[in-house]
Amino acid sequence: MKCHLWLPFILIIGLSITPVAFSDADAEREALARIIHEINALDPLIKRAEANADQVLMAN
Repeated sequence: MKCHLWLPFILIIGLSITPVAFSDADAEREALARIIHEINALDPLIKRAEANADQVLMAN
């Protein structure tokens, strides 16, 4: 199951590489809301990947 941890890792790396400058708190809140939305969108993908990994392990 560890092999599927690359999904959030890629997202975090991508977000940290992108240069972003915030001039006010509203813009920062909006950016954080988008990041939270993206992280929450990863949850079903991770669960599906874990289920697929479990099926592969059971088949072997």
